[in-house]
Amino acid sequence: MVRFNMSRIAVSQFAILSENLPQGEMNMLTEISFQYSSESRQIACEAGFRFTYEDETILVLKVQCEFRIHESDWAGFVRKDGVGIPKSVLEILAVHTIGTSRGVLFCKTEGTAFNSLMIPPLNVARMMEDEAAVVKSK
Repeated sequence: MVRFNMSRIAVSQFAILSENLPQGEMNMLTEISFQYSSESRQIACEAGFRFTYEDETILVLKVQCEFRIHESDWAGFVRKDGVGIPKSVLEILAVHTIGTSRGVLFCKTEGTAFNSLMIPPLNVARMMEDEAAVVKSK
């Protein structure tokens, strides 16, 4: 198990793009991306959500959470050819970021009809390829 703490939460994008909440089933598009900094031993996970109805975007949300990794655990990621962060660690950080995004969505839409929008449970393992494909250095 990797030890970490959340060092920062940032809402990089939030917009309600419709006057009214449509009556009908909406689609939700989700993106997850990662960046890391060896210098600060941090991994940033950004989760993006776009709620659509038919061809119209109703709401967009992007939340970035930064996680500081314990020094001795980070040392286990360092390799001769760079940094290798296990997919299992990225999945844990993605789950925390998605959960944080649920809270942000609730707070930003509180008292509006858009508060009924929800981010459902997501299988992050299926969303991610492998560690090399999803992580970029800052």
